[in-house]
Amino acid sequence: MSVEENNALIREIYDKVFGQGDFSVAERVMAADAVDHDPMSGGHRGPEALKFAVELIKGSFPDLVMTIEDEIFEGDKGMVRVTATGSHQGDFMGARRLVGASRLVSSTSFASVAARSWSTGATSRRCL
Repeated sequence: MSVEENNALIREIYDKVFGQGDFSVAERVMAADAVDHDPMSGGHRGPEALKFAVELIKGSFPDLVMTIEDEIFEGDKGMVRVTATGSHQGDFMGARRLVGASRLVSSTSFASVAARSWSTGATSRRCL
């Protein structure tokens, strides 16, 4: 896959999966045994890992909007830095509900976009 194709694929995943709840793109491009090293994947693999993570996030931040701020791709590897903003409506991975909107900043690295990904775990959260 070219750098441009990887870039378009990542944008499509964020737009359709996170933005619209449409998991068909994940099912189309992710290997069934793809490994996601993010704790939010719940130990699942492939498209199920992404679905599990999105449902976990959307359960706590139902109006979440994710914006890709930066992206770097070379060959089949890449990294995106994402800002996510939403109303914290329920407990999230041990964090109690906050009053008002929260802003999360996270970065995710990909090696072979459809096969392996890592989140930094250095997500920062603050109230807006």
